[in-house]
Amino acid sequence: MALRDLLKTEFKGELKAGKHSTTLISWALKANESNPDNDYIVVELATENGPYKRNLFEKDLTFFLAHVRRQLGRSHENVQPVAFLNHLRDTRTPFDMWVSYPTVPTARGMERRQNINFMEPRKQVSAESNHDDMEIPTT
Repeated sequence: MALRDLLKTEFKGELKAGKHSTTLISWALKANESNPDNDYIVVELATENGPYKRNLFEKDLTFFLAHVRRQLGRSHENVQPVAFLNHLRDTRTPFDMWVSYPTVPTARGMERRQNINFMEPRKQVSAESNHDDMEIPTT
C-alpha cells in the first residue's frame, strides 16, 4: 500500500477489554495447498467498532465452534462446521466474545497481546487472596 493510500485509510479503534455482542458477517477457508497443516479460516465479525477479522487455525476453530454452540444452547447437537458457520452468517445469530489485553513475556521483552475468547474467561484467584473464608467440601 502506498503512503498516499495509507493516509486515506481509517484506522479502527481497538475493542475495549470485556464482553462484546457480535454476529458472524462472513467466513472463508484459506487453504495452503503445499502444507494443509497451515490451513486456516478467516472469520469477519460485526462489532460496535465495525467489522473485525480473526484468523482461526484448527485448534482455534474447535474452541470457537464448541464455545459458540454452548452459548447458543446447542452443545448437545452434532453439527457440521460448514453448516454451522453458514447458519451463523445467514441468520446473523448474535453471540458474545470477550476481549482481554494481557502483557506477556517474549524474547524481545514484555509485549501487550490481544486475546479473544468465546466463553467468559474464568476468574483467576490471586496469590494474595485470603483462602480462610473458602468452604472446603467434606466427604
